[in-house]
Amino acid sequence: MLREDEESFSRNKLWVVQGRLGIVMTIDEKRILANADQKVATSLSTPSTRSTHAQEQAGINEVKHLVLMGGSIILLHKCSKRPIGERWTEAPRLSLEELKARYTGKENFGVRTGQPSEIDGLFWHTVDMDIRKSKYRRKAFTKFETLFEGHNVWSWPRVKSGSDGESRHFHFLTDKPFASRRLAASEGTFEDEHGRHNYWEIDLVGNGRQVVIPPSIHPISRKAYKWEVEFDPTAKLPYVKSDLIEQLVHPDADDNEYHETGPLGLTREEVREALLFLDPSYWREDYFGYRNLGMALKHEFRGAKIGFEIWREYSEPSKKFNLKKLRDHWDSFKERTSRPFTMRSVMKAASAARREAEYAGYADELDEDEADYRQSLMDEFDSLNDEVEDGAPKLDVPKHLQSFPGKLQLVVDYYNATAEKPQPQFAVQAALAIGSGVLGRNFKTNKNNFSTLFLMNVAPTTAGKEHFKTVIEEVLEEAGVGSLLAPDEFSSGAAIFWHLLETPRCITVTDEYGVYMSTGRDSSNTLKRETQKLQMELFSRPHGVVRGIGYSMAKASKEQIEAAKQRKIVRPAFTQTGMTTPETFFEAISNKEVQSGYLNRFIIVRSPLGRQLSRENVPDAEIPWELTQWVKKYVNDHGGTKEDDDRAYGNPSYVFPPRIVPFDEECLLQLKEYEKMLMKKMNAMDRENGMGSLHGRTREIAMRVALIVAVSCESEVIRLNHLEWAWDYVSYYHNQMIEDFSANLGKTAIEDVCDSVAEIITRAGNNGLTVREISRRCRPFRRLSIRDGEEVLARLVRNGFIKLVDIEKEGAGRKRKAYVARKIKP
Repeated sequence: MLREDEESFSRNKLWVVQGRLGIVMTIDEKRILANADQKVATSLSTPSTRSTHAQEQAGINEVKHLVLMGGSIILLHKCSKRPIGERWTEAPRLSLEELKARYTGKENFGVRTGQPSEIDGLFWHTVDMDIRKSKYRRKAFTKFETLFEGHNVWSWPRVKSGSDGESRHFHFLTDKPFASRRLAASEGTFEDEHGRHNYWEIDLVGNGRQVVIPPSIHPISRKAYKWEVEFDPTAKLPYVKSDLIEQLVHPDADDNEYHETGPLGLTREEVREALLFLDPSYWREDYFGYRNLGMALKHEFRGAKIGFEIWREYSEPSKKFNLKKLRDHWDSFKERTSRPFTMRSVMKAASAARREAEYAGYADELDEDEADYRQSLMDEFDSLNDEVEDGAPKLDVPKHLQSFPGKLQLVVDYYNATAEKPQPQFAVQAALAIGSGVLGRNFKTNKNNFSTLFLMNVAPTTAGKEHFKTVIEEVLEEAGVGSLLAPDEFSSGAAIFWHLLETPRCITVTDEYGVYMSTGRDSSNTLKRETQKLQMELFSRPHGVVRGIGYSMAKASKEQIEAAKQRKIVRPAFTQTGMTTPETFFEAISNKEVQSGYLNRFIIVRSPLGRQLSRENVPDAEIPWELTQWVKKYVNDHGGTKEDDDRAYGNPSYVFPPRIVPFDEECLLQLKEYEKMLMKKMNAMDRENGMGSLHGRTREIAMRVALIVAVSCESEVIRLNHLEWAWDYVSYYHNQMIEDFSANLGKTAIEDVCDSVAEIITRAGNNGLTVREISRRCRPFRRLSIRDGEEVLARLVRNGFIKLVDIEKEGAGRKRKAYVARKIKP
């Protein structure tokens, strides 16, 4: 792989072995060589130049192997990301000697990606994962893994940014040079003094760009960039086929679309009108959107001044606007013969935004004063606060089900002590989730029940359900087993399978699980249906072997076919938990989910507490030491011997013999009674409402919970009191689930939306709601066709629930046409 100076490089390595250090240099020990060279340079230097020579030699040795393998390494200004030189993108690649001659020991280093860094016919590219809000890092990581599904991305050479946050650079090769492109970004944004930003972004860095590499210093933090996974100087970078990159950078590519690359012949007025509908957070504030719009305008107007002026007018409101940089970017745009970014893409985005506006019923209200809308929101929250009662919330839930037997009660205590909005039911669910994950794979009953559970918490927005996830993460991290935490969401069954191959025991916490389920109902979304199918298998077979989903191996090599045959997960322990709102959850389910057996695998806890005011002066409690000790003790416990520990060393996928916690004789007799009771109940329910299958797994889940309860009590046997608590807990919430489904699944979609719309209009009080505002606040209404939306409003008017009235504005201005509840007098 090394093209030049290979002999010299090997001699240096040998000299280190024989001379002073007495060890063979590994990938992680390249800095030993740099330190040795520093000492030699120091001994040969005069006192005045000693420090400078050592610094120069150390910096060069950090990047030497990258130059030798073919990387186009350039110099950046001191503590900066800015390259030295005006035309650095077009400059020839520097040799090692040229780099040494220019480096003074103070500059940063960068690598030019794409075309300039050609290595044995392949091209160096980088994935830049920029995470600005660390709490969203898991979503960014999950998305990254999904984009490059099938690749072990965490084994790629990886650099941690000197910003000291969660941002990373991942380096790989592909067989074509690509332009830089935004691959994904968070839906949410935030604003600071520099403008509006995404929580996280994932970019492909290719032609015309460079990325900072170690040992450079970050311009703000003054901390060094560091290799988390080092380059192997004797091997190639990881390889990704260009076909995959094509799909990522052109996900909606239509071959016919790219045959027509000429200008559309738009007028200034047509372009300006279209720009009104574009989302400025992307097309103005985001670098890629801003750049793409400039490229499209230059292409459309053949580089004429009118295109630049339109771009300048649109960009000027941004806090980041800089006229000189705008001109420099404009001048740098070259005519691309293949796949140019044109106004077709811009007009397509504008048309989609216009349709969405019209669909929401507010295209004629775009000039409405936003202050009115904000005030109506404030009024709504004021009315919500009026509805919240002071004092501690009261639960109509059996008292013993609000606590947990044994050591896991410490989870409940910690949850309740630190929750801004109390949710005692979710505190118990958190204890179950931790118990399920910690004991997974290595504990079972004498009836072959493992601890794997599926849990779901249902509560309105702002009710405090998010604390469930926080507590699970904090407890596991404090106990040193944060590796049990899986990505929040998986894009496909294959993604789950590959994760479990590496980590066969894990806990995943998915927010907005109702939305996640609704995408699985889409007949065209085969990936999500595939995901649910694998989830069902993982729940049913924690004692068995899962081999995942088979794919065509027609073009595979013998080695690949053999590897696929050996690919399996023995005793998978996949704890699935989720949080959702009642609206999205009941909207997502149908009788199909009930009959399929997917939902009866869950313990679904719906909180009756509703929205709550935050508690003041929530204590900053510490996680109990006894709890972390319990987790540490049982997470590594199993039924094997010392020999099993030796065999498992360095092999995380090793399958230990499980520790057996048996049911005592009383429990076995009681389990038979439970089974008889359930059979009668299921038969009666099938005759009444066809929902008997929802109790199909109640007994099995209770047995799994009993296992967790027994180990929580540090008992070697499952006793009757353990089983009775587990039965009470599971049967209580399964009965509640059946009541909820009976009440909600009988309604038609239109009736469901009517109920939601009537509720939010009533809550709006005297201000009422316009069609636009109803659309913004009610997701089910927003998803209806225009005709069905009109039908919902007409039905509510016809049945006397709401009426359309003119509402006076304070001061001058036209009246608002808004819907108000009949009992409200405007």
